[in-house]
Amino acid sequence: MNTLTTIRRSPAGCFRTLLTGLPQLQTSPSSWINTLRAEEIDRLDMLTLPTKRDEDWRFTDISPLTKLTLAPVSNMTSLEATDIEHFYIEEATSRQVFVDGVYAPHLSSADASTEVLASNLPAALATHAKLIEAHLGRHLSCDDNAFAALNTAVLDDAAVILMPRNVTLSAPVHL
Repeated sequence: MNTLTTIRRSPAGCFRTLLTGLPQLQTSPSSWINTLRAEEIDRLDMLTLPTKRDEDWRFTDISPLTKLTLAPVSNMTSLEATDIEHFYIEEATSRQVFVDGVYAPHLSSADASTEVLASNLPAALATHAKLIEAHLGRHLSCDDNAFAALNTAVLDDAAVILMPRNVTLSAPVHL
């Protein structure tokens, strides 16, 4: 198994605790994703979690996060479609389901009759890598956003919706 060694040292402060459970990530077949992850791991050395002293976080105490350790999900979900039916949006013809952040293909469905691609990141990269590279990690600055940097540093999978210009959906995509 190939592993990514960009989490080669513990970031400073609370991120050290959060990332202790994730010492290595699988190498992405897309080198640009590996580079993106590495840049954000380095950025975590310079960032701190927001506190109630920060205006945007004045009503939210996130200090309990400093005591947590992130760990990969060890087991794939045992949920069946009947377990989540009450969450379904009836008119949705495409459904992408993630359980504890892990894509659940057996709970997901795609509408093949539309020009819109609704998929998870690894599947979408197989057919649309250049388009995804042009956008992933490019629209939200991680310079002063600890959560964006952390999410990007441990990026492994994500929901991807690719929709051509001037296309109108007749039904929603349900994530």
